[in-house]
Amino acid sequence: MENAWQRFIEHTTLRRGVVLAALMLFLWSIRAVMTEVLLTFIFTYLIVHWLRLIQRKVPWLPTIVTALVTYAVLIILVYLGVTKYLPMLINQVVKMVDYLIKYSQSTDMQWLTKNLSHYISMKEITAQVRNWLTVGINTITTVGNFTVSFVMAIILSFFYAIELEQMNHFSRQFLQSKVAGWLFKDLNFFGQNLLIPLGSS
Repeated sequence: MENAWQRFIEHTTLRRGVVLAALMLFLWSIRAVMTEVLLTFIFTYLIVHWLRLIQRKVPWLPTIVTALVTYAVLIILVYLGVTKYLPMLINQVVKMVDYLIKYSQSTDMQWLTKNLSHYISMKEITAQVRNWLTVGINTITTVGNFTVSFVMAIILSFFYAIELEQMNHFSRQFLQSKVAGWLFKDLNFFGQNLLIPLGSS
């Protein structure tokens, strides 16, 4: 059994195939929180590149200061977007719903409904209105869920960014592990060959 395990570890192609399949299975199993995972990855990727760019331009500036300033600016922009533009969007939606309600009670709508009833049944019109309302409610719910995911991704990427050097040192220790170093080396291989080219294209 031990010899078979050792042969598996030494067979790089087979081992990486198994690791890739396990990684895909893991990602499929967490598909419910995939939005948070992807947003966190995107924010972290962009912020880390931004911090390294600043380090090259201003090497004497500590990374934590750059990260704090960057996230402060980002939070201010998000705050302005939420306080200024979100109320405008909500106000427009409320006005649109109010207009539709008033129009549905007007004489024009009654005349239109009366003439359309010759061609389309009232049941079909009611079903369409319900579908539109359902789409509207689903859209509002989706926006709310995305906002929560967005905020969580910013928070998680922030904690990674302020501890960038420590996290890099911590992750390198996994590569040197005697027990499962091969696993983390394979994950690093996929990260280097799949994710980084996507970001640099």
